[in-house]
Amino acid sequence: MKSHPSFGFVSVLASGLLVALGLSYLMGSFLSRSIDPRAELVRFRLTSNSMAPAMFGPHFPAACQECQMNWKIASETFQADWPLNCPACSSTHCELGTLQAGQVVSFARSAPLDNSKTCRLDCIAFRGESEALPASPWICKRVWGLPGESIELRAGELWVDGQQFRKSFEQFQSVAIEVHQVGTVLGSRTLVQGNAPESISTIALDDYAMDHATPRNLVEVDDLMLEIEFDESEWSNPEIPSQVIIECTYQGRQCEVACLFGDQIGQGGYPPNLAFAENPKRMTLGGFDGTMWLQWDDKQAAQVCPRSLNSDPSMATSFSLRAVQGCVAIKRMRQWRDIYLRSSQRDSANGIEQPTVVAAGEYFVLGDNLPISRDSRNGLGNISSARVVGRVE
Repeated sequence: MKSHPSFGFVSVLASGLLVALGLSYLMGSFLSRSIDPRAELVRFRLTSNSMAPAMFGPHFPAACQECQMNWKIASETFQADWPLNCPACSSTHCELGTLQAGQVVSFARSAPLDNSKTCRLDCIAFRGESEALPASPWICKRVWGLPGESIELRAGELWVDGQQFRKSFEQFQSVAIEVHQVGTVLGSRTLVQGNAPESISTIALDDYAMDHATPRNLVEVDDLMLEIEFDESEWSNPEIPSQVIIECTYQGRQCEVACLFGDQIGQGGYPPNLAFAENPKRMTLGGFDGTMWLQWDDKQAAQVCPRSLNSDPSMATSFSLRAVQGCVAIKRMRQWRDIYLRSSQRDSANGIEQPTVVAAGEYFVLGDNLPISRDSRNGLGNISSARVVGRVE
């Protein structure tokens, strides 16, 4: 895991900062690779928000006066005659800053580029419309389909050669989007033994906080991860052991994790078939692509084996927390959703009706900001490897 303030999603947040000193790879957005020392470093400023929130083009900073949330609005979606609502608490008491230029990104260009090393979910830079114009603007998109594959988008999921593509935990991190919808202001709170379980049931939609006035038909997304940051000061006393149970229900299955706090833990005796974490500072639990995952602190993320429930697997993903011993203070909770791939968010289609075959030497690419991105779905077509000039690191 990379060094992040929380769950490894720093570049999926609205900050979108770049690492300086020429490396300029996006912090946490893309899996890093070593850069060929012979490669030329090419830097350019983004003029589009098609890759937001991983990379921002021109944008307006916005701030909510009620819940103090700060976010960015893609300039091409902003309309002055539309109300400005906080995506977290829905308040209209929001302030809009002045227009900011797009961020500068960079890629290492070597001659010739070894396209055989391009992987799914890489962000690539390529020349604009005409291959004959090397000075045309660079374009950034993310690779979803590789040469020779048959690509389909079914109900928001990627299918490759007739099989659903299932991301690793790290790949989920590279595309995850924070859920900022009304009712999901999760904030800080304290869980006390004996209190009723706190339920966090959210119907997350394939919405994008940075798109201000982009009409689209929103669809429910159940691939969610809940991230909890605990307040260490509340369980540092070894004489007051505490325990909280975090429960996740996902696609008709349920998983429980026990978080144990205090200096007297580690003696064993935990219930069988119950995942547990000792003195975690940060815990992440949820599911995506049909698999449930657990990660805490700097431990390796692991798949968990949930139990099946007699419930509708299409029900919205939900979480609950309860203290079974002592009390536990939570500093912050946030939710992240998987990117939901659709042929267009401006109509009711949920996928490409016919498989798209990626020819040899081409890539099927998408922008992360699907509602406004022009990409392989809607006019850009597959991208010839001859146009690819580098991978954005």
